[in-house]
Amino acid sequence: MINPMGNRVLAKPQNKEETLSKGGVILLSGDEEGVAVTADVVACGPECCDIKVGDLVLLSQFLGDKVEYHNEYFVLVPEPVVLATIDRE
Repeated sequence: MINPMGNRVLAKPQNKEETLSKGGVILLSGDEEGVAVTADVVACGPECCDIKVGDLVLLSQFLGDKVEYHNEYFVLVPEPVVLATIDRE
């Protein structure tokens, strides 16, 4: 498994689909230009304070490093660039 360093978060983008937030806002996940993506946090560095493994987060599609590991795609971002956490229902 990939173990992030510092305050980095390793997240697995969700498949292209709509996610409905608790407040009823539709969050799109995908490659549409300018659309933020939802992702599941799979690992956190030791300096992460607000994000934890298992969180559903909202990320800008233009930030972070895309990583392929065992034929799966992840994104590695510093914790401060995570736009939001999303409550799971």
